[in-house]
Amino acid sequence: VSSARVALANFLHARRRKGQFLLRFDDVDMILDGCLIDLKTTINPELKKDWIHQLLGYVLLDFYDKNQIDSIAILYTRQNLLLKWDIQEICQTLSPVPISIAQLREEFHTMLVEYRATLKTATPTE
Repeated sequence: VSSARVALANFLHARRRKGQFLLRFDDVDMILDGCLIDLKTTINPELKKDWIHQLLGYVLLDFYDKNQIDSIAILYTRQNLLLKWDIQEICQTLSPVPISIAQLREEFHTMLVEYRATLKTATPTE
């Protein structure tokens, strides 16, 4: 199973759990100096795997690296706490083989095109 397939599965799972449309990109709070930052205002800070998957999915959706995102972060505003991760380091940690973010984006794009094609050909069940 390729890293892009795992990323797609995790991203779709996180989006479905939130009951959101598949490819909306409106949850991003901020991109600052190449860092994609998700703002959290919770009283009790916790780190959820789905949040990381969602941020990684957004990074992969930037197919042509238009935003030049090289890191992701979660900012807990009430605690003034920033957790930040380098994208390439995450790729190396999560992938069993060396892979670049550009390769993951390409694979992710291909997977989304294939997934979208299945949606168009699927017949509704009653």
